[in-house]
Amino acid sequence: IPVAVLSSNEFNAVNVDTSALTFGSTGKEISLRYCNPEGKDVNNDGFVDLLCHFENHQAGFVQGDLAATLGGKLKNGSRFEGTGLLKVVGEKRSGF
Repeated sequence: IPVAVLSSNEFNAVNVDTSALTFGSTGKEISLRYCNPEGKDVNNDGFVDLLCHFENHQAGFVQGDLAATLGGKLKNGSRFEGTGLLKVVGEKRSGF
């Protein structure tokens, strides 16, 4: 699951301690696969954002979940948490 940590005037995603990121249905799931080492402005606002990828099964989502939570800390030790909307759908079935 790709997740963008967006930067702003008040928040610099480059300062995120990627080893402390958690993501899933409660925000406590240890599901990080990796973060792209180079920043990227994913929403075209002029700020460098952080794009990370998480394991679907380890995130603990179930069909009907409507939100996901990302937790972590900055390199200076300050903690943060963010919640976003999502839609979990059933598995695709083969036509065999």
